[in-house]
Amino acid sequence: MSEKAILTIEDRIATLQFNRPEMRHALDTESYQALAKCLDEVANNDQIQTLILTGSQDFFTAGNDLHDFLGPLPTDGEFFEGLKFLSALRRVPVPIIAAVEGMAVGIGCTLLLHCEFVIAGENTIFTMPFAPLGACPEGGSSDLLPKAVGMRKAQEWLLLGSKITAQEALQTQLITRTCSPGDTLNQAQQLAKQLCKLPRYSLIATKALLRQHQGFDEQACFSAEQERFIECITQPSSKAIIQAFLKK
Repeated sequence: MSEKAILTIEDRIATLQFNRPEMRHALDTESYQALAKCLDEVANNDQIQTLILTGSQDFFTAGNDLHDFLGPLPTDGEFFEGLKFLSALRRVPVPIIAAVEGMAVGIGCTLLLHCEFVIAGENTIFTMPFAPLGACPEGGSSDLLPKAVGMRKAQEWLLLGSKITAQEALQTQLITRTCSPGDTLNQAQQLAKQLCKLPRYSLIATKALLRQHQGFDEQACFSAEQERFIECITQPSSKAIIQAFLKK
């Protein structure tokens, strides 16, 4: 297992941690592959009752490593590794709890739309800066975000790349609850213990039924978003924006 993803399993609770602290947990190809492998292990383990996703107190994740977008891009119907990671996340049959602290950027926000619970520290800042970087929504956010928070708020966040406070995220139902900074993992573990008291088959059935009513066509949405995403980031102006950002 790559050190970029740390999976621990204890008392029927799986905890998957992003582990690239020197890059603020920015997710690169190797990170996504390691995370997807861990998620498949969780999905195939019928002793696991729930999954917690976490980063660290300063950063949940800084999003996709932008270096990935300056190299070779997917062809012939292949998805970005980030989308493969999200597909693996959606294959996990048990409830998923995200414990978010510090900053959640880009895919660090969109992955929350694929979790059942999101607990965030009161000082957490969320942002989806796709348009400012010369890109466009990804990870199902063009579909699931308006359904979660309403079209007007989704337009504001996705078109402007606005910073979103934990309080606003709570009010718009992007997240489930807030807590004191530094306490999110503990709160997630307490919630996980509650879920472990319930019949596993009931949790799986309830999650599956709720997902069914999302009306989310994963393949179609990911394909449409990726096509537009590649069109955007291959523009010379977008490459210049990304390169300038990386120089910072």
